[in-house]
Amino acid sequence: MVVSLAIIAILTGYFVVRFSESQEEQLLSPPSSQLRLLSQRALRQASAYREEYTMVFTQSAMALIRGRGLGGEVSEGELVESIAVPGEVAVLLRLAGDEKWVPADGDTWYFRPGGLCEPIEVRFESGEAFVELAFDPLTARAEETAYYP
Repeated sequence: MVVSLAIIAILTGYFVVRFSESQEEQLLSPPSSQLRLLSQRALRQASAYREEYTMVFTQSAMALIRGRGLGGEVSEGELVESIAVPGEVAVLLRLAGDEKWVPADGDTWYFRPGGLCEPIEVRFESGEAFVELAFDPLTARAEETAYYP
C-alpha cells in the first residue's frame, strides 16, 4: 500500500511540473513563432518593393512598419502588421556586439531594400521560462539558440 502511494505521489509531482511548463510554453510559443514569420515577411517585402521596413519592439507589441520608423514611432499609414505580446511575457533584445539583454522599449530592427537586415537576438521570458532567437542578417531566419524549460 505504501509503495503504491509513493508511486502515485511521484507521478502526481511529475505531472504538476509538466503542467506548469506547458502553461509557460503556451505563453512563449505564439510571440516567438509569429516573430519568425513576420521577420521573413519584412525581408521579402523590403526586397520586393525596394524600400526599407522597420520592426519596432515594445513590451506590449512588435510592429512592422513601412519606412525607417525613427524613434520607434508608429503611425497608422505606415503600419503593416502588429503582434501583441501577452502581459506576462517580457521582451528583451541583444543587438550585435552587445553582451547584455536590454528590455525592449521602442527599439528598432531595420530591413534593407537589398535583402539584408541587422543581426539581432530576441528573448521572450515568462517566469523562469524563456526562448531566445538569433536572426541571421542575410536571411532573417531565426535560429532558436536557447529554450528553457
